[in-house]
Amino acid sequence: MTNTISIVAYKRPLYFEQLLRSLVRNDLNNWRIFIQIEPSSETSKMLKCIEQYLADFNTTVFTNKKILGARNNPHVLLEKVFDSGSNLNIHLEEDIIISSDITKLAQWYSHQDLTSTMCLNLVSNSCFSSGVIFSKEQKYSNYIIKSKLFNSIGLIFNRNQWFKHIKKNWMNLPQDFCNHNGIPLQGWDIALYDYLLHTNNLHTMSCLYPRATHTGIDGGEHCRKNFFLKAWDRVSILEGKKTTYNYKIAIYSDIDSQNMLSLLYLWEEMAQSLITIKKYRKAVKKYTWLFNIAIFMKQHIPRSVKKIIKRVLN
Repeated sequence: MTNTISIVAYKRPLYFEQLLRSLVRNDLNNWRIFIQIEPSSETSKMLKCIEQYLADFNTTVFTNKKILGARNNPHVLLEKVFDSGSNLNIHLEEDIIISSDITKLAQWYSHQDLTSTMCLNLVSNSCFSSGVIFSKEQKYSNYIIKSKLFNSIGLIFNRNQWFKHIKKNWMNLPQDFCNHNGIPLQGWDIALYDYLLHTNNLHTMSCLYPRATHTGIDGGEHCRKNFFLKAWDRVSILEGKKTTYNYKIAIYSDIDSQNMLSLLYLWEEMAQSLITIKKYRKAVKKYTWLFNIAIFMKQHIPRSVKKIIKRVLN
């Protein structure tokens, strides 16, 4: 079985170094690391970081000749990863840091029944939302929940999930998918979130105690400073090493915190609202089109023709 870690990076060596520093705290024996770097004036610094932290590990590095972009760059890398024979992959971006048990968590995940699971999220949060569900209580540190949450801050998925759910939807441009303010959104994470929400009997797993957090307050393509401060400024990850990790797929009755349960229920309702917003938006577009046709007919079609059309429709 081939275990892999994929990392995409672009022009921010400080954040990239923080990620690699957190990565090497994990047990990387029997893991192959793939890194793909977008070209910039900072590329040489990023390559030096790789030499400094990953020289003793099985690492393959690609430097793009031209910028592929936030959607294409990770897709191209993941195709290389699974073409190489990967059966289990941890996907990361340069502006996050991770806990020291990620590879152990991935191995545990690979032995679960994943028939109706798209992936595992390292943190319980969803795209474009500043709300992060997490608890620092030790009793929740090994709890993994099933839900309709999805975000790009660290993913774990196997070969079957890549081909069945992720690869075929990555490049989709979901029509009429909006945030809670009704603003249309795009992006590979939005495409996968849209697919997840609209696929019955499909869920993700996510950690109640975060195994990743976002560090990219500056220089990012999509995360603005005010959003970062609301969403990620106080989110901390599980620190320290244990000798054993007793991960558990938790059901709601396992959670005795009413605040935590309320947040989970709220997220379920918000996910349903996104489906409703999309449905209403499609309906508005449809009936706007019909209304415009009616106006055109009223203004430009002769009365005699209108009578014929009316007779046929009746």
